[in-house]
Amino acid sequence: MRRAWMLTAMLCAAAPAGAQTAERGLEAGAPAIAEQRYQLGREHYLLGDIESAVREFQGAYDIYPESSKLAFNLARCYERLDRYDEALRYYQRYLELAPEADDHDDVSRLVAGLKRRLGIEDPPPPVEAPPVEPPPPVEEPPPVEQPPVEQPPVEAPPVEAPPPSQPPIAERLDRPWGIHLEGGFLVTNAYTFDEPRVVGGLTRTVTVTGTDDLVDAFGLAASWDHPIGLGGLRIGARLGFHTSVVDDDLGVLDHNVTTLDAWVRYVQPARKVGLYVAGGGGVGSLVVSGDAEAEAFGGHAIVAGGILIPAGRVLIDIGLGWDVLILAEYEYSPGNLALRDNQIARPHARAGVQF
Repeated sequence: MRRAWMLTAMLCAAAPAGAQTAERGLEAGAPAIAEQRYQLGREHYLLGDIESAVREFQGAYDIYPESSKLAFNLARCYERLDRYDEALRYYQRYLELAPEADDHDDVSRLVAGLKRRLGIEDPPPPVEAPPVEPPPPVEEPPPVEQPPVEQPPVEAPPVEAPPPSQPPIAERLDRPWGIHLEGGFLVTNAYTFDEPRVVGGLTRTVTVTGTDDLVDAFGLAASWDHPIGLGGLRIGARLGFHTSVVDDDLGVLDHNVTTLDAWVRYVQPARKVGLYVAGGGGVGSLVVSGDAEAEAFGGHAIVAGGILIPAGRVLIDIGLGWDVLILAEYEYSPGNLALRDNQIARPHARAGVQF
């Protein structure tokens, strides 16, 4: 008994969850979502959060129950939580899935130790009974034919189909492509321009710096998102357009901004929703219409975070961030007013629906 539990301690103190083989990933052909939850379970295990590791490993096993690595990792985690019934079940599943594994004999001894700890005894081998001579045959009388009896038909009760089960939350958050309808607000348009003024009978150029408030921002965007195998880390690209109204010294202006960005985003499943942070940059253009007209092109950067809520076929995105379009210099007409060092649409709050 002591030797078996020393073996248990050695196995539990060995490499972190999922490292009983040289490869860090699951077996070839495993679904991407199972691989992602397996990697999340490894991270929780290394941080000492065994219960979270069990949740991720169990979710991956439900998707891909043919994985011997997931069975072994579940057995190890349940044993650390003193849940020996579950540990025994998954160690036995591991032996079924990997009969040729190098550690097959060690795990078999570990299973035997768990059975002794739980008071489970294997059934004794069957005892061969001595051969018994059959009795002499007895002649049966010929059967008497009975008239057939018609049975009334029995109507079976209707069977209701079980409701379709929803996929795991991590799979519901996986949307490689998306079309976003967005609404929110964008504030603080900071600008600098040179304005000619008459001072003491002389015309001088005065540098003016000011800010405007942008309101009622609505937009449409298309995005591409792809996991790169490091937990919930993803890379992607986004093409977006939003329009807003500005009321400043030049009059009432419509600002139409188009941006093209590459980004890095991390998505973490949390019960029935997902939390994310993202950052990226690219290029953008501004077209101004209304009481004055202008066009400009410059750089664009965005940092954002928020929550993703699956709702049927769509994904609701609610977030906050910092979204800035940097324009070096451009001119308004009429008036030939030249603006420079202009930054448009800095902090933002945005809600959208991704299809």
